[in-house]
Amino acid sequence: MGRPPTPSTGGPGFRFTQEEVAEMESLLRHLNNGIPDGSLIQSLADRFTASAARAGKVGVRSKQNRKYSQRSRNSTKMLPAASGDHKSAFARSSVWVRFSGFGARDDEWIDVRTCVRQRSHPCVSTECAAVLPGDQILCFQEGKHQALYFDAHVLDAQKRRHDARGCRCRFLVCYDHDDSEEIVPLRKMCRRPETDYRLEILHAAGAANAAKEAVVDSVIA
Repeated sequence: MGRPPTPSTGGPGFRFTQEEVAEMESLLRHLNNGIPDGSLIQSLADRFTASAARAGKVGVRSKQNRKYSQRSRNSTKMLPAASGDHKSAFARSSVWVRFSGFGARDDEWIDVRTCVRQRSHPCVSTECAAVLPGDQILCFQEGKHQALYFDAHVLDAQKRRHDARGCRCRFLVCYDHDDSEEIVPLRKMCRRPETDYRLEILHAAGAANAAKEAVVDSVIA
């Protein structure tokens, strides 16, 4: 459900009543913390607004998740649906967000399990071995009118010997938003946190090799 105007926007303050919170929490339990469909959310909003408990209070309006297929889900500010001690009933599986570059009228609920991920890590020159074909990444795309990071996946990796300038490897990537392909250097890519285990394996292997070399050197000496 959407959040009506707040004092920061010149409107009256808003908060859910205890009865409304209890009903939404009951609904969430029934749906196993899934997101209700739009008609059910609208029905709740209409019923809450018309209830005697909300007489004289700010009404409740629904907000549809209509932009999921239209743009990236990168959000810069999370806004609670209610102030005070009462948390939003949908906060357990969803968050109310404001999208970068959009106004308050475009705020909406998003599912944290499917639409929010951990921050990607910018790749450094020693991490090229952790980026493999098939990986989901964040890649910097420079166009005529904008230069932004977009979700993409790696199609192929061409490994090259590093030099004084660092990593010289090249990666063929496909951008998820427009299916365009581009060959990019490692510096334009950010890897997902779930690839950290590859670096841990590489570091462990490197440490083991260094230990073996130290033993050999000591024997020769």
